[in-house]
Amino acid sequence: MADPTTTDLSTHENGRSINSPSDILKTRERDFPKQCYFYDLPNDADEQSRLDSQHQMLKVALGGSIYPEPDLVNKALVGAGDRANILDIGTGSGAWAIEMAKHFPQANVLGVDIVLPDVPESRRPSNCHFKLADVNEDMDTFEPIFDVVHWRLVETSTVDTDLFFYEAARILRPGGILIAVGANARAVDKTGAIIPLKKPNDPDYSNYQDVLCRLFAIHLQKGPLRLKHLMWNSILNENPNFCDVKMQDIFFPLGVWSSEMTEEERRLGELMNENLQDVIPALVAGIRRSQKWPEDELQALLEGALKELKDLPPCMHGYSRWVFAIAVRSNSPWKNREQPWTAPPGFDPYDYLIRPWWDNEAVST
Repeated sequence: MADPTTTDLSTHENGRSINSPSDILKTRERDFPKQCYFYDLPNDADEQSRLDSQHQMLKVALGGSIYPEPDLVNKALVGAGDRANILDIGTGSGAWAIEMAKHFPQANVLGVDIVLPDVPESRRPSNCHFKLADVNEDMDTFEPIFDVVHWRLVETSTVDTDLFFYEAARILRPGGILIAVGANARAVDKTGAIIPLKKPNDPDYSNYQDVLCRLFAIHLQKGPLRLKHLMWNSILNENPNFCDVKMQDIFFPLGVWSSEMTEEERRLGELMNENLQDVIPALVAGIRRSQKWPEDELQALLEGALKELKDLPPCMHGYSRWVFAIAVRSNSPWKNREQPWTAPPGFDPYDYLIRPWWDNEAVST
């Protein structure tokens, strides 16, 4: 059986160069990976630092754990003993993979991404390795030897979520666990309803929502909606390879905007606000690459959004909804997908995205 943690640190992996200068698109602000057409965030030291902080934020939200349903996950890994294999897809800074390797020293942990994390040897446990791989191209290179597959915030870079879930089931052992985490930074109310984006002359207009609206416009230009985490429950339950699907929603306040917040809400609001103040400039840098809007307009949006995150006016009294999914690989032989998952009747991507103020007649895709 192949060792899932074997890492080739030579010049090439899977036919593509690793962290080669030719793989990085340098703009005047940030460095972006060229390998994934759908990936809108930079890949540089600032982004790696933000991902580390985001990892700690999610740990607080999950009560000190780094995954939902800890008893279920722990049971799968302890039961596998020294055969345990963990795959972290879209490992980013490598923080989750490194922490899992420390928690489960008997397990082999493999983190994969389109750019390898810059992790010093002194920080990497001996049972943790990293390898270049693309979720859209390389899933067929993994063997069915994993006890946990972790897929966190890779949804927008994954062309076909339903197909990915089938592939994740294929490489999981019976009883293995899929952990999926999705999020959308748009502002919603406590019920999850999107706070509408008003026109710029409206007193309730939000630069923050406008930044995300433009990002979503680019998202739809690249193809059908990929932000499907609000439909994961249906997608996973219709997949014959999984059972015992469990869903958990966590609403992060966009900041500490009410004196009536609980201590937990205040802490989550502080952490989310810090994360957003780092991620919004990164998103605007990505939007600039599209050359769809004038530079001065985007700069004004960026400055306005950062001011809103700092001052927290009424238009920012909302939440960011995060979805955590756990699914158990069934004991039945793996079944290939017979036909793609289809959205329910009446599906409108703007039920999940922010409808543009400049195009209220935006066509559903």
